[in-house]
Amino acid sequence: MMNVKQLSYQRLGYHLSREQKLLLQAVALQGQPGISAWEQWQKLVDLENLDFASNALLCQLYRNLTVNQVQHQYLTRLKGIYKRNWYGNQLKLQKLQTVLIAFESHSLEVLVLDEIALIEQYYQDRGSRPIHQLNLLIYPEVMEQGRLTLQQLGWKLVMKGVSAEDLWLQFQDDSGVQLCLWGNLFHYSPFPSVLIAKQLWNETSACNLGVNTAILSPNNLLLRLSSRIFQRGQKPQLGMLLDGMTICQNESINWIELIAQAQSYQVILPLRNMLLLLQQVCQLEVPPWAISALYQIPLSNRELVAYQILATNRKTLLKSWLIRPLTKLKAAFA
Repeated sequence: MMNVKQLSYQRLGYHLSREQKLLLQAVALQGQPGISAWEQWQKLVDLENLDFASNALLCQLYRNLTVNQVQHQYLTRLKGIYKRNWYGNQLKLQKLQTVLIAFESHSLEVLVLDEIALIEQYYQDRGSRPIHQLNLLIYPEVMEQGRLTLQQLGWKLVMKGVSAEDLWLQFQDDSGVQLCLWGNLFHYSPFPSVLIAKQLWNETSACNLGVNTAILSPNNLLLRLSSRIFQRGQKPQLGMLLDGMTICQNESINWIELIAQAQSYQVILPLRNMLLLLQQVCQLEVPPWAISALYQIPLSNRELVAYQILATNRKTLLKSWLIRPLTKLKAAFA
């Protein structure tokens, strides 16, 4: 039984429930470990009443149970969810193609981000995971042209962050599909967004979605995911954690460059969280020296304030707990 002290650390830090860990294992692990995790998980949960984070993994669960040759009456429902997701994703991809063609006609370069990049480059199965939102990266100096292009296509601007650091525009079309145009992915970095964008564009991979476009390199895609998952206040995103596992298993990961880039963009803490969590829960093989190197690099105060910390990392949790009030006080007098 947990004592009060253990519970307080869980309350302060990022924590996955037993059910969430088992589901991740059921989806990520092959053979008997994956089957065993599935058998334990489905005994602990109500399969008809799952939380949002768990629902996001059902398509991948269907794929892995099929690979592991598991027979269960629930697979019929999972297959139906997979097919509906495939169809919904196809519709979103058609909308994205129209957008990409319009940007190309206006000589505006964009990178495809997040779910679509992962589906096309890593999963190679358009029913494998839900596309919640279309995300594109554009050079910050032409964001206004991007906005006008989208509005000409009928997309309505619904939210925006237009500070020098937090640069994005969120749109929605008449059917409710959302699209976010990003000008800066790593807004805690001390470097100007224009320089970061140029660096990201120098490290891309080609992607064909009916229109020639590109996606982030494996390193930058992993850093982007890590920074999204562990934003303070964010609930557990099991689908994105699995995405991180999938990218890490890619042979193109350059660990030395990854750590250097994480330091440059000030995302050492969320990357460390990601690798440790996947190592503990999903048996991800990470070079031991890489984890050691991430612990040796000092964390910036901005990271400690902006990102969640694993509940098991008590020393960093306490440091963050002490720094946050001081940071708020400093901002009030700035």
